[in-house]
Order: sequence, then C-alpha cells, then structure tokens
Amino acid sequence: MLVPYKAPVYHDHNGNEITPAGKFWAGLILILFTLGSALYIVGHWPDQMPKPGDDVHAFYSYKWFDVKLQTESTTGVHINTLLLILVAFGGFLGNMIYIAASFTTYVGSGKFRKSWTLWYCVKPFSAAALAIAMYFVFRGGFLNMSDASSNINIYGLMTLSLLAGLFTDRTTLKLKEVFDVLLKPKEERPDALENNLPKVLSVTADPLEPGKAVNITLAGSHLDKEKATITIEGQPVTAALDIKPDNISFPYTLPDEWKDRESLTLSVQFEKEKEAKTFPLAVKGAATNGVGNGVQEPAADTLTEEDIVTDAPDHVNGEQPVVKE
Repeated sequence: MLVPYKAPVYHDHNGNEITPAGKFWAGLILILFTLGSALYIVGHWPDQMPKPGDDVHAFYSYKWFDVKLQTESTTGVHINTLLLILVAFGGFLGNMIYIAASFTTYVGSGKFRKSWTLWYCVKPFSAAALAIAMYFVFRGGFLNMSDASSNINIYGLMTLSLLAGLFTDRTTLKLKEVFDVLLKPKEERPDALENNLPKVLSVTADPLEPGKAVNITLAGSHLDKEKATITIEGQPVTAALDIKPDNISFPYTLPDEWKDRESLTLSVQFEKEKEAKTFPLAVKGAATNGVGNGVQEPAADTLTEEDIVTDAPDHVNGEQPVVKE
C-alpha cells in the first residue's frame, strides 16, 4: 500500500522555529498594524490644501474624518505638522506592506526564524523616520521641490512616503547620493592617504643578453605598501624580489628565444591599480629604436600618474531575510 508523501516539518532543534500560535499572533499583529496605519491616513486626510500665500494661517481641525482647513483660526494643527504626521504614517504603511510580504513568504516556505522578530518590530518605525528624512530633503530643495506647503502635491508626497517605506534600502542609497554631492570633501593635503599608494616612476637595467643575469630596478615611492605583480612579455618574474619603499630589484636572464628581439616589455601592477604600467627593456646587440641603456621611461601609451581608486559601496553582511525588492 502506497503511503502519501508528507513534507517534513521544519525544525532546527534549537528552539528558533516559529510555533503555530506564533504564526497566528504574528499574522494578526501585521494585519492590525497595516490596517491601522492605513485607517489613520484616511481618517486624517485634509479636506483641501491651503491657497498660495496662506501657509502662515493654514490650520486644520484635528479630528478623525473631519480634518478641515481653518484659515481664520489659529487653533488646531498646522499644515506643516499635519504633513509630517501623514508622511511618517505613509512610510510606516509602506514598510508594513513590505514586512508582511516577507513574513508570509518565509513562514510559507518553512524558513522563518524567531531570531528575526526584533527586526520585524523595529523596521516599520525606522521606515517612518526614513520617510520623514526624505521629506526634509524634498522640502529643503535638494530634489527640486518648492519649500511652500501650499505648492506641495500631497498625493505625490504620500506616494513618495509609501515608496520610501516600501524600498528602504534604495531610499537610503538615494539619501547617500545627496549627502555625497553636498558634503564630498576635496582632499588637498600633500600627505593624504590616497597619495601613499605605490607608484613606479622608472625602470633601470643594463641591456639584456642571453646567459647573463641582469639586475632590473624599479624606482618609485611607497612600493612596499601593496603586493606587485611583475611580468616580462606576459611571463611572471620568478626571481626573488628585493622590495624597499623606494625601489624593487630582481635579477633577470634573457631567454635564448628572445635574443633577437629589439626590446622586451616589463609590466608592473599593484593590487589596487586598474591597469598595469609598462616599461621597455633594451636587448643587447639589437637595434634599440630609441630604447637606450640605463633608465627606461614608461611606454607612451601608459599613464604614469596614479589612478585614484574609489572605495566600493558599503554593504551590510547578514541582511535580514526579506523578500527581494
């Protein structure tokens, strides 16, 4: 008799799995907070926006389902305060939609962990604060919006708040872009850390010849800060490198198959460099075509100034188990 297949019940043997009662109460709380924040926005939606120039006297009666503009009264809640409250609840509602989708997905797949409970509790409140921060950026004119409350499209503002709560990671990156544009420092110190990157200025070597070890010296600055990869005609240098802050030297013997070459190309690349720098090496007995003995200058098509390598964007390891946006 065939026995119907039953999927194994999720259990990780350390008490981190969610119980059936936990699923019920968590789902109920998500529903209540989602409906509650949506109901608050609907119940405190203003009947109209103030006319241009009426910002100072734009007060509203603050009652559930009865938020009316009172231009001749200074009692009630001001338009700016009302907008802040609505924006915060908009961000909260957007994030409730997000974590509700995340919770149901992970519970349904049997991968929810109780250790993430605090994340689910804190996330909506941080999203509300993020929505307010985004609102200030818009009102400050950094994203091309007027600072007058009467000129604000409240529907567009609430859409922005909902999206800020729904996509908190992307909103944070957008705020980071604004911050970088406004407060990106310009480093002018001659001894700044970025100027301490290794730099090869020249290569000194006698003409290469078969069967004779020639000492090759790379001169520059901070050459001991990073690991260097040195190749000659694409083949890595296997000799031991004598590395000092201002030079790198090593012996090299010309292979017989390259004795008829006019010159060889030496390439050096450090860990943080995007491209390798190349230098010509003269071969003894061959026409140099401008490649002389002694100090070798960089090839014409090679940059000699240090490329500034920007840091990669920061990433947070161990991100919460959320649905991919």
